[in-house]
Amino acid sequence: MKLNEESLFILILIGQLYTVFMALGYLRNLLSNKKFQLFSFISVIAYIALYQWINIIATVILWAGLCLSIYIIDRNIDIAIFYPSIILFFYIFIDGTAKYLYKILEWDISDFFTAVLGTGCLWIVTVFLKKMVIPKIVRDKTTLKIAAIVVFFTIIIYFINICSDRFSVLARFLVISNELFTVLYGVMSTIIYCVLLFIKKKEFETREQQKEMRHLIEYSEQIENNYLALRKFKHDYKNILFSIEDYIQTKDIEGLQKYFYQSIKATETIFEENNLPIASISNLKIREIKSIILSKLYVASQKGVEVNVMIPTPITDIAISTVTLVRMLGIILDNAIEESAFLEKGKIELTIMEEDKNCFFVLMNQCRSSIPKLHELKKVNFTTKKGNQGLGLTNLDELVHLNENVFLETKIENNRFIQIITISGMRG
Repeated sequence: MKLNEESLFILILIGQLYTVFMALGYLRNLLSNKKFQLFSFISVIAYIALYQWINIIATVILWAGLCLSIYIIDRNIDIAIFYPSIILFFYIFIDGTAKYLYKILEWDISDFFTAVLGTGCLWIVTVFLKKMVIPKIVRDKTTLKIAAIVVFFTIIIYFINICSDRFSVLARFLVISNELFTVLYGVMSTIIYCVLLFIKKKEFETREQQKEMRHLIEYSEQIENNYLALRKFKHDYKNILFSIEDYIQTKDIEGLQKYFYQSIKATETIFEENNLPIASISNLKIREIKSIILSKLYVASQKGVEVNVMIPTPITDIAISTVTLVRMLGIILDNAIEESAFLEKGKIELTIMEEDKNCFFVLMNQCRSSIPKLHELKKVNFTTKKGNQGLGLTNLDELVHLNENVFLETKIENNRFIQIITISGMRG
């Protein structure tokens, strides 16, 4: 009977080990790798032999071997630590959780059933990790490094706890070490978390600065195109003057009259086409904000949308990060331009004004009678653009909630989509 129990234990152990190896191979796409298959086979045999002699130390050696094998294949220390550690962590977590539940619920479950249940749970977790979690971690080197460090220290603490339970001789030393590691783990986790937040913040600011720079470049290109168009018009205008001079010198009044009405008078439309009624934009003294507004409204004008800007008084300062405000204005202007594309004659009106130390950005654009309801527009990831590449009102709401002094009002009235951004308080 004893032999049967030992045989069953070994079979269960072999099954669990192969599950760990296969899960690791699945995560790293190594299931068909001959070297990995050979390493898995040798490791299982070696582990079974060593476990009877050195107990939990064999698991430590196995973990180190897994890390080494992945490093040999990938030549990346972070990947080599992270993947074996995350698989081992969830294997331990699932096994420990199952035993804890059995104890609480007073269930008498066989080791074989526990192993089968644990194997199934580990595969479910592994598939979830590969599909949903790991791609988000490994695409960023900093995130991968931090994740590898956190999982590494978690496994170390686990081994210390197990050793303190199984080796009474080392219990006192390991308890002290465990307490020290726990403190260090907490401190390091806090530091890592703060560093990660700092890095993510810097990355976010860099991306926003790049977006702002693109807007400035677009605006500069548009100014250059306008300048070239003006040069062309000046050249044509000069030729027109020469033609008029010739009619006058020859005293051909009838010919001049005909030339004027048929050729010259028609050019008055040049001054009306693509003419942005935005003279008051000069009252906006914040360059970044002015650039995004001019850039977007120029695009709207080129698409045949009637635009109008009114800034009655000078605006020199706004109590919000210009990067954040550029993003907010970019979203609402893009949405206004997008909606205007559905209309035969679209119209966008932007008013910026100060009152009682508050700054108001009021954007109104004509919209379809069939435009989705506000509660639909505010759904996460909602967009009317093809390929789901638009920025819905949810994104705008998130930016507003990041600033306590910023308020957003959105409404639809008489086929007009109205958004009012209120920024309370003035800096300085």
